[in-house]
Amino acid sequence: MYKCIHTNKALSNEQDITTLKDDSNINSISELANGERFENGCRVKTLPPSVIKDIEQKNIARRLAGLSPIHVRVRRCLTCGSMFESAGNRTCGCSSRTAGTIAGREII
Repeated sequence: MYKCIHTNKALSNEQDITTLKDDSNINSISELANGERFENGCRVKTLPPSVIKDIEQKNIARRLAGLSPIHVRVRRCLTCGSMFESAGNRTCGCSSRTAGTIAGREII
């Protein structure tokens, strides 16, 4: 069984959700057809397969250069509160009018 653990980071003002595995072998993750999945009763918007492949290729290059890898995390959106997979953004795309970007970083 998996447990949702919410961690608040004071400096970056972000909520990350990590999953930890218990001793039991019950898998509570189910895939949906429209780019979403259920994980522990939470609906999670997933990244497209092409984005995952691109991140994997970048991680290979970063490993060869001695840099830290890019991590795909499940986060909670700062504006609407929905769960989504992200490699750096803090919103799921729902707040395109209220969030802008400067130098590739999201400004809320």
